[in-house]
Amino acid sequence: MTSTRSTVPFSTRQYSFRENCLDHCIYEPLVLRWRAEDSGWWICVKRGMTLSIEPQSRLFFALGCPAELRKTISRWRSSLSLRIGRPVPAANFLLTLLFLGAVNKAQIAEICAAASTVRVPGKRLTVVLDQLEVWRKSKVLVLTPQDALPELMLLSYALEQAMLSFGQDQERKEYRPHLSLIRDFQSSVPEADNQPEFALRADHFALYESHKGQYRVIADWPLVQPDKAG
Repeated sequence: MTSTRSTVPFSTRQYSFRENCLDHCIYEPLVLRWRAEDSGWWICVKRGMTLSIEPQSRLFFALGCPAELRKTISRWRSSLSLRIGRPVPAANFLLTLLFLGAVNKAQIAEICAAASTVRVPGKRLTVVLDQLEVWRKSKVLVLTPQDALPELMLLSYALEQAMLSFGQDQERKEYRPHLSLIRDFQSSVPEADNQPEFALRADHFALYESHKGQYRVIADWPLVQPDKAG
């Protein structure tokens, strides 16, 4: 049996596709084999079937890191003179609240609606990142708060409860607030001449999309309700 590789439009008489889902296919007498973009997975479809695949996004909630603080942390990281691992771009410095994983784009509006119902702390949060740790299982060098704010922990839990019906990759595990510095880090905790003490101040939390190593804010919500801000 021979196969012919060919690129075809995303809509034909026999098949219907959502945009940007699939990149190319292999024609065979009884089966079309489609490969999802960026995934490496092949999807086998019998001729005569209608195929509809939802485009997906990798989503997570986080507290953003102000630009000036990102620069300060980046300079401090450089002072460690580390030559191992993959440094996280300063533009991606943030404090994750909840990772949702791969979610259908069609669900984003529902996710935002659910997030808007989450009870917020009612005040601006200040998270002091004053501890350097190596998480050996995930191979990442991180900054963490020695004393996690109860309001921060409650916000993460409230988001988790609101998102129970979303996020197939979401894992139920203890929330550990952190800011990632270096990935693929396989060494001990480095010594620092100046001990870390970075105050991350946030008045919003946001829903982010991760795509090809870059983060984009989809929506954000105030930590203080407008009618209570005064």
